[in-house]
Amino acid sequence: MGHMTGNKTADRVAEINFSGNVIPSVWFKSVSKEDGKPYLLAIMILSEIVYWYRPTEMRDERTGEFIGYKTKFRGELLQKSYRDLADYYQVSKRQVTDAVVFLESLGVIRRVFKTVRDKKGILCNNVLFIDLDPERLKELTYPSGTADTEPEAQQGSSMAASAGQDDGADSSVDNVDNVDKNTPLPRKNVTGSPEKTGEALPKKRETYTEIIKKTNIADLKSISLTDEPDREAIGLMFRNQIGYEHMADMWSGSKERLDVLDACVEIAVSVYFSTGRFQKISGEKRPTPAVRKRLQMLTNEHMQYVVNSFFDTGRKIRNIRGYLLSCMVNSIDTAGVKDANESAMARILNGG
Repeated sequence: MGHMTGNKTADRVAEINFSGNVIPSVWFKSVSKEDGKPYLLAIMILSEIVYWYRPTEMRDERTGEFIGYKTKFRGELLQKSYRDLADYYQVSKRQVTDAVVFLESLGVIRRVFKTVRDKKGILCNNVLFIDLDPERLKELTYPSGTADTEPEAQQGSSMAASAGQDDGADSSVDNVDNVDKNTPLPRKNVTGSPEKTGEALPKKRETYTEIIKKTNIADLKSISLTDEPDREAIGLMFRNQIGYEHMADMWSGSKERLDVLDACVEIAVSVYFSTGRFQKISGEKRPTPAVRKRLQMLTNEHMQYVVNSFFDTGRKIRNIRGYLLSCMVNSIDTAGVKDANESAMARILNGG
């Protein structure tokens, strides 16, 4: 009883064992947007990444003596898919992608895409792994450059959910983030190949990102960059080309249409990086370079037509990827014909 505070609520809270993600309060200043406001989703994702990289203690089961540390995942890099994080934080995949790209622009993380095999031996391309830069993390956590005292941390009830994470993580590659395998996934880490690839992140990553946001995919060859454009860069270019934000605002109340739009972006990016000689369009093989050129012609009007056509069709679509790709490629001609037909019908009805 001598250890009680005298405050009933505080004494009861003291009985709760909080664990899991920890957010230093200084991150609400150091991890902020251009307007100075904290980037809350980026902060939460960073805390999740740091959680996985924080080692756990190993103790002798008989004596309880400390014998060392171990990682929460196998291999050198943490594997997390955008979909995995989106499901966990109950936000859209697009929001997670933007937040992860922002963290990379700060230099605190680095994305590494690998080709790995899952439990069934199936080869999975472009599996996302995340590397953490401890030095940059220290700079964001101790902006003054002194680390003599532990930063004040906040632990919310939403963060306590990570206490249920299993330190002995599964070693399969089930949560691969690709177009054809897009089912909701449990929160877990997955190991990949043990090698560590890639160069250190450039100091001024934000310059590269801003260039990408203002560039159309058709203009890629005219850009002189130190980094080779990755999938996220091409995705940003394509979204800019088709006026993605305009449609996102227009369909803000329709999650289904936004999901289809996101699928179209993923498909276009996959075609850009495809190593296959042909793409199947409406059942016919077309050279991949020719399909890429058609995709580079897409505008906001074409994409609205594609998404609306998906919902207007009166039949069940079995191959959604094939249907959307064919619809995008054919919309260059079909959308114009439809507009001409509607204009003609309007003139007839108006007695023109």
